[in-house]
Order: sequence, then structure tokens, then C-alpha cells
Amino acid sequence: MDYHKGLKEGWNLLQSGMRKIKICSRKILNITILYNNNYIPEKYVDSAEELDKGNCITISPVDGSAFYQPNDFLGRGGAGSSIVILRSPKLNQYNGLFICSILSKICGKYNYSNMGSASKIKKEVVCLPCTNTGDPDWEYMETFIKDKMSIYRCNIQTLMTITFN
Repeated sequence: MDYHKGLKEGWNLLQSGMRKIKICSRKILNITILYNNNYIPEKYVDSAEELDKGNCITISPVDGSAFYQPNDFLGRGGAGSSIVILRSPKLNQYNGLFICSILSKICGKYNYSNMGSASKIKKEVVCLPCTNTGDPDWEYMETFIKDKMSIYRCNIQTLMTITFN
């Protein structure tokens, strides 16, 4: 299988800015640089805040953890540690999860003394499966994750049957 290298063509990388938030009852994800699906669910944002659009990948500059974000969210950061947001018009939850697993491995070298800015991450060599034309093979990535999810669902159902019977 051939591999497409890099995030240079067809991708938009940007870094979220510093934001002040107010805690309120509106349930909008507060995406931060913390590792745990990249957000703190108990914090909600003020309804006046402009949200970042979902269907993207967020990358923590502190530890390189990457997560697919299906919904709109508030991207947080400051003092040089703003999350990195990765977008592509061909991204969906399945190929997004595939790419996140690769990015987390590649960007895992970043830490507090060597943070992964958008410009650093853009220079990373990211090997993705590609088609005969050299473009990322979006269909392969999507099918791969769907197959894995199906296997895990079957395993969980089997485990539940054994455990509860």
C-alpha cells in the first residue's frame, strides 16, 4: 500500500486563541489542552462566545493528543498552548478517528518545553493510505474504522452475554 505524506495540501491548520469564558448552563464543549478527549465536560461557555465549528480534529500542543470533534465547541488556550485545529472538507468521524490515532503517535513527542504549534505540526510527515493518484484514501480509512467498531461491538455483546447470564 502506498502512503500520502503530510498535511500540506487540502488541509487547514489553525490555532485557537486565548478566550475568557463564563460558566453557565449552556452545554457547549469546552475544548482545552487537557488529555481526556480534549475537553472538560463540567465547564460550559457563555452563549455570547463564538464557537469553533465541529467536524475537525483538535491537537493538544502540550502532549500531542489528537481527538475528532463532531460538534461545535469552544477552543481554549493561552500562553502559547492553544489547541491546534485541523480541518478538511473530506473529514468525517470515521476517517477522523483513523487520522487521530496516527497524529497522537506522531505528535506524542511534544511537551511543555517543546510545544507543538500549528507551524510545527504542519511540518510533520503524516503517512496516510493513498489512492493510485496519490490522494489520501478517505474510503479506506473510513472502512477500516467501521470494521474495527463492528468487531468491538460484537466483542462487547459477547462479553455482556457471558457476564450477565
